[in-house]
Amino acid sequence: KGPGYERSRLLSLSPEELLLRAAQYYLADSDSGRAAYPVPRFLRAQSGARGLDLALELDDVMWRRVEAESERQGVAVERLLEHAALYLLADLDSGRARRTWL
Repeated sequence: KGPGYERSRLLSLSPEELLLRAAQYYLADSDSGRAAYPVPRFLRAQSGARGLDLALELDDVMWRRVEAESERQGVAVERLLEHAALYLLADLDSGRARRTWL
């Protein structure tokens, strides 16, 4: 179990719930123009890294949005979702995002 799992426990969410909310938050912020929005190079280059196996249930509209954004950035959906989780957690820590996203 990695740090994301521990963080989600602290926030009283399952890792799957945290990832779903992170995807929603990340996509809602797509027009922000923030330098932190694109998936960074170090995440793009990772391949074969083993993490948690999660079953994430997205409705069709959300899945298409996640897929479209991952294609636009040229990254795997998994990498985009990892970045979305870090993006939300960083914004929560900094106060930029409110816990209402959770």
